[in-house]
Amino acid sequence: TTVLFLHGHSFFERNSPEYSVSAFRTLQEHLHAQHVVDAGVITPYRAYVAPEDAWRHMNLTVAGTYYYDAYLRGDSYVLSVATSESIDTYAIRLRDLIEGLRARTGHDITIIAHSMGGLVARRYLQLFGTKGVAQLITIATPHFGLPARAASLCPLFGANKECAEMRQDSAFLAKLNDPARQPQVPITTIAGAGCPTSGLDGDGVVPVTSALLPGAKQYVIRGTCTGTETLHNTLLESDELKEVLYQLIQHA
Repeated sequence: TTVLFLHGHSFFERNSPEYSVSAFRTLQEHLHAQHVVDAGVITPYRAYVAPEDAWRHMNLTVAGTYYYDAYLRGDSYVLSVATSESIDTYAIRLRDLIEGLRARTGHDITIIAHSMGGLVARRYLQLFGTKGVAQLITIATPHFGLPARAASLCPLFGANKECAEMRQDSAFLAKLNDPARQPQVPITTIAGAGCPTSGLDGDGVVPVTSALLPGAKQYVIRGTCTGTETLHNTLLESDELKEVLYQLIQHA
C-alpha cells in the first residue's frame, strides 16, 4: 500500500508548501502506529531521486504538494514554488508525483485528498487516466463548488485563479462533473457536518451536499465549529476519520 496525502487550498497565498502539507501530520502518525510507515513529505524532485528500491515492499504514507514545480538546470533539479496556478496546472504536477512514487514503490497509489486537493486529484484522473491509482478518498472537497459566501472570501486569502474555479457556476466544475467523463476508479467521499454553512449543514466552509459525490462511497462525520475554527480544517484530527481511513486503506 502506498498512500499519497494531498492538501487543499492554501489559506494564505504566501504560506509555504510545507505549511500546507503539515495538516496531515496527525493522520500520518496514526497510520504509522498501525504499521504503515510515515515517509514524510515528498516533492516532485524527491519522488524521482529516492534511493532505488528504498520504498519497495513497504506500506507507507507520504504527504505531497502540487505547489512545487521541479525542472532540470544543468545537472541538478531546481524546485520553484507556484501557489497561484489553475487546478489543471496542479493536476499536471500531481502526475509527476504519482509517476515518481509508482516508480519507487512498485505499488498503485491510494490518494487521500483534502478540500481542493480532491478537485486536483479528480482532474488528474480525467486528464491522465486511472492507471496506477488504486482509489481516491476525498475529505471535505467542494465537488459541486463553494457557496457564494465562501467563494467570495476565498480570493481574500488565496489565489484568484483556483478560487474562481471553485465557484458553483464555474466552467471548470462543469467539465469536472460531466457525466460522460467520469473515471472508473473507486471513490470515497467524506463530508463534515454539524456547522451552519451558508444556510446548509456542512463543515463551516463546504456543505454536505457539495462534499458527497453520487455513485461514490459516502461518509458523513459530525463535529462542531467554534469561533474561527471550522470543522473543515479540524476534521483532519477526528478520531472517526482516522478509523474510516485506516479501514479504507486496509481494504484497497
